[in-house]
Amino acid sequence: MNNTYTIWVDADSCQSKARSVLLQKAKQNKIPVTYVANRPIPFSIENSLFTMIVCDKKKDEADNYIVNNIKENDIIITRDLPLAKRIIEKENTVLNDRGVIFTKNTIDKMLRERELSLQMAALGIRNGKFNTYAKEDIENFSKSLSHIIEERNKN
Repeated sequence: MNNTYTIWVDADSCQSKARSVLLQKAKQNKIPVTYVANRPIPFSIENSLFTMIVCDKKKDEADNYIVNNIKENDIIITRDLPLAKRIIEKENTVLNDRGVIFTKNTIDKMLRERELSLQMAALGIRNGKFNTYAKEDIENFSKSLSHIIEERNKN
């Protein structure tokens, strides 16, 4: 198996169910996983391939650590759209814990939608969406991650 890459996790907001799926797949494929956050995040599986980097609590400290330490072919998992854009600019693969793979073609539109939602919320207007994490989300995440790993392992 090809483990010339690492999976990085912006761990502050990654759902625990997604972390469990990730660690199972990483263990099966012998892929190193590095969690980065401003606080310790527990692992559901212990393995020498899994590490936790705890950064200072300064704004964007964990994001900057990820951007400054990722290598070519690394996979990054984050919900943070500005971080995803920075990673895409480095030409790495980035997805969220719902299985959405961010691309150059989609990230700018997603950032604009995020900005509009923030402006509406500031005005007291809600879009009616709830931020739940459903069974469908974990299934999509598992499928997207499996697909990316399979592609990496072919090369």
